[in-house]
Amino acid sequence: MLFKRVICQSGGITTAGRAQDKNKLLQYSREFAQTIGCYNSSLDNNSSERFAGCLQSINASLLTVIDAQFQEQGHGLFNPIYGDDLLPVEPKLAEFPGDKDVIIGQVANEGTNFVYLSFRDTFSKLLPPRKVNKLEMIYFIRNMYGALTLPQTLQLQQAYMKDIAEYDYGALRQALIDIRGHSEVTCGSLDVASQACKFYRTERGRQRCVLLRNELRVLACSKEHPWVGMTHGDDFPFVFGRPFDKKGCAKGQALQLRNSSRCGATLRKEGM
Repeated sequence: MLFKRVICQSGGITTAGRAQDKNKLLQYSREFAQTIGCYNSSLDNNSSERFAGCLQSINASLLTVIDAQFQEQGHGLFNPIYGDDLLPVEPKLAEFPGDKDVIIGQVANEGTNFVYLSFRDTFSKLLPPRKVNKLEMIYFIRNMYGALTLPQTLQLQQAYMKDIAEYDYGALRQALIDIRGHSEVTCGSLDVASQACKFYRTERGRQRCVLLRNELRVLACSKEHPWVGMTHGDDFPFVFGRPFDKKGCAKGQALQLRNSSRCGATLRKEGM
């Protein structure tokens, strides 16, 4: 039997091979669901069925990214498992958004199979060529700007990658380089505000309007990423080109606001 909508958590074990307490596993489930926006501790209706259903509605590629960083940050011991004997990797089998059915849990094929089937490194020296999904770029953006929330990260990705084709490796790679040097706020809310101002001027006869700017704060420091100048990857998991340089931004470093030429360009275009 082939499952068409699957997100399961099997019996968890620690890296030392010891069985996890069931209450600890439930805690991990809730923490992961909260990270992705599927769990709110203040709500009464917080059944596993409810937040599992929420997870099933999320794009599988984004789920993979967040789960990988969830583990790296030491929160839990999950892995999405794709393409075992029960779940061939075929888009037609996935009824929720994304291109894969997903199992989250601890099973036999979670090691190298997980690395191989999750992130598709187009220029890997060791793996066959694989296309790179645009949503997978969230992983690398969050590595550069870990202080941002998931909604802020998605906003930043949208600002730089909105018009890039899904599997355009060169353009995605260049966008990551641009984001690495990001020193301006993103202006999704500004675009909305400028349209509202335009409406009030043309439809309501107002001569001017007040524009409120909702700024996204980003890390003031910059990291050096050796992969920027490379053309090939290697066997490290979740590396888009070369491994990230861990030096650079100190943990907890203060955030800093920068002026935004992009926002200014939006204002000029709208005639304000």
